[in-house]
Amino acid sequence: MVENRTEWGLHLIPMETYREWFESEIPEDLRANVTAEWGEPWSEDLPQDKTVMIYENETGKYIVIPAVRFGDVWLMPQPARGTGRTMTPFTTAMLYPQHTST
Repeated sequence: MVENRTEWGLHLIPMETYREWFESEIPEDLRANVTAEWGEPWSEDLPQDKTVMIYENETGKYIVIPAVRFGDVWLMPQPARGTGRTMTPFTTAMLYPQHTST
């Protein structure tokens, strides 16, 4: 894990760490649906509108997880389940979650 910017209220997960977790821990049907909707964040040709929670600098590529921690309590906002073209209600089962909430 990289040095997290907890004072900013976010944590950075290295893309390879996330990819290993995603491919080994998430059921195959959910993985297929998430990547069909949002793409593979480790892909070099990921469309710009799918990169909202991805940060890249000279040390690598990261999934950004917004979170504020108070002792053992973590406050983590649920990411929007849509983009400008598909602002689907949060409670719908019609749109699969982003990589930042899988």
